[in-house]
Amino acid sequence: MSGQNLTLAESDSNGVEIHFFEVMKPREYTYRGQVELAGEPYQDQQKDQDGRQRLVWIFPLRLIDSKAKFTKLSSATDDKQELQEEFKEIQQFENLPIIQTEKERLIKSRIGQGKFKKLLIERECKCALCGVTDPRVLIASHIKPWSASTNEERLDVNNGLLLCPNHDALFDKHLISFDLQGKIAISRTLDETARVFLNVNGELRVKLNEKQLSYMEGHYQNLI
Repeated sequence: MSGQNLTLAESDSNGVEIHFFEVMKPREYTYRGQVELAGEPYQDQQKDQDGRQRLVWIFPLRLIDSKAKFTKLSSATDDKQELQEEFKEIQQFENLPIIQTEKERLIKSRIGQGKFKKLLIERECKCALCGVTDPRVLIASHIKPWSASTNEERLDVNNGLLLCPNHDALFDKHLISFDLQGKIAISRTLDETARVFLNVNGELRVKLNEKQLSYMEGHYQNLI
């Protein structure tokens, strides 16, 4: 990384202000406001104007003014169609002649590399519980497990949560969950040493919208 990319990547420490302009049409610039990094920059494949795949740097940004907004480029319909195509591929894992735990590992790995995770990162690029922002380690989880969800629920981003590896493992095994106020509930089977090393305590809470809370209710009832 070099040049302007490097300046942007270090903008949280080098004192450089970043101001965001949208270019929806050639030579037409719309000022949206001052922005800051919302997570660690990462690399991904994207198509250029000629349709060729290239490796680019992605900079998660958020507007400092909470009242300002970016223009949403893709519609909800486009997102849903892309998710449907992706999940059709994932469903093929369900028919593989392997043990259930291996199927679940493959499914979760595939979800973590695709559109579902990207949509969660666009919503907020950080662990919902501890605030880790590096997208390379964040894991996209379904609140209502894939195996128990309908096809519609599998496509619903509100049935998703971004977590760091430690908290994802605990959440996936129902050793932690969250009540209707977003406060953490910790399994009594998790001893104090494990709680310290895995960074969980009774004061933690997450912000969940109403749809996320409707999915969380079932997860909370299955706390071990």
